[in-house]
Amino acid sequence: MHVIVKATIAASALVLAAIGIRIAQDASTTAPPPPTAAAPPSTTSATTPARRPCGTVLTEDASSLPLDQTTLTLVRSIHDAACRHDHDDLVLLMEPRFGGGTAHEAIAGTLAATPEGAAFDTLAAVLGTAAEGGQGGITYCTPRGDFASFDRGTITRPGGWSDFGMARGENAPCR
Repeated sequence: MHVIVKATIAASALVLAAIGIRIAQDASTTAPPPPTAAAPPSTTSATTPARRPCGTVLTEDASSLPLDQTTLTLVRSIHDAACRHDHDDLVLLMEPRFGGGTAHEAIAGTLAATPEGAAFDTLAAVLGTAAEGGQGGITYCTPRGDFASFDRGTITRPGGWSDFGMARGENAPCR
C-alpha cells in the first residue's frame, strides 16, 4: 500500500514540476526586450488592453490555519494558469472527473464558453479568497457564489481540484 501512495505522490509532484517548468519557460520567452537608450518613451497606448492584476493566493484558510504545502502548490499553479488563460495547463491540473464531467468538458463548457475569458479571471479571483475547510476537502468561495472545490483525497490518491462554478448564489457549495 505504501508503494502505491508514494507512486501517486511522485506522479503528482512530476505534473506540478512540469507545469512549473512550463510557466518559467513562458515567462522567460514572453518578457519584453529591455528599452534602448536611443528609443524615446512611448506616448501611445497599446492596441491590446492590459490584463488586470491577478492578485495572490492566500497561504492560510478562513480559520487562519496554514494550508498544507501540497495544496498550496496546486492552488498557486491553478491560479497562475487562470491568470494566463491557459486551457492546457488547467486541464492537467484538474481531477479526471471534474464537476460531474471530464476536465475537457469543463474547459469547453465553463471556461472557454465565457466572453473574453471571464471565467479565467473569475477563477483567479476565487483562488484569491480564503479557503473554507470541511471533511471532504476545501472550497474557495466569493460572496456572489463563484467557487472552486478541492477534494481531500484518500490514502492511495492525493486530493485535487475537483470543481469550479460561477455565481450559483445560494446553491454554491460554501453557502
